[in-house]
Amino acid sequence: MRLSTSRLMIRPMSDDDLPAILRVLEITEADADRVAFTARYVHAYSVLPEVLEELHQPPYRDNAMELAQGGEVIGLAGLVPSFNPFAQLRPMDGKAAGATAGARVRAAVSAALNNPEVGLFYHVAPGHRRQGYAREAAEALIGHAFGQLGAHRIVAETSRDNAASIAVMRALGMTLHENALAEPPWFEVVGILTNPAAAQLG
Repeated sequence: MRLSTSRLMIRPMSDDDLPAILRVLEITEADADRVAFTARYVHAYSVLPEVLEELHQPPYRDNAMELAQGGEVIGLAGLVPSFNPFAQLRPMDGKAAGATAGARVRAAVSAALNNPEVGLFYHVAPGHRRQGYAREAAEALIGHAFGQLGAHRIVAETSRDNAASIAVMRALGMTLHENALAEPPWFEVVGILTNPAAAQLG
């Protein structure tokens, strides 16, 4: 999968991208464990999508996000599996105050039950943030997921203190939800966007 926008190319990673991706993730050579893990991560996403395609499974992958002019890798973006307890989410933006005790109980009952969704991932290197690159990449990925792949919906996850990521979710038109419970700790704020074609199907 290769997607182009006015300023970006979203393309498969290769092992040669490791130095650039270490810079994007702010990992130094001194952190040998994280370097080794990132090398495995880059290699896995360079080969996994082809295997999934042969198995007729979703082409999950993180991709290199590079500038169309100059080819500098400035971030990562992709469609990834998200396996979480989505039933325990509640609306944000003031609506959460209306959550009833019964709703919390129902959420607690379902807390151990995870289900899969198509997740949206984006990460931009610090020196290139606040320039709209994350939104631009995300819009291209959503268009591909809804158009070519026929995905029903896309989710994105972040922490409550990640205002920049939440702003991207809002700009994408996602409906924001929050975890009604304390667990799992990484599952705090979730944006959900449904394919417009779903409404036409009833």
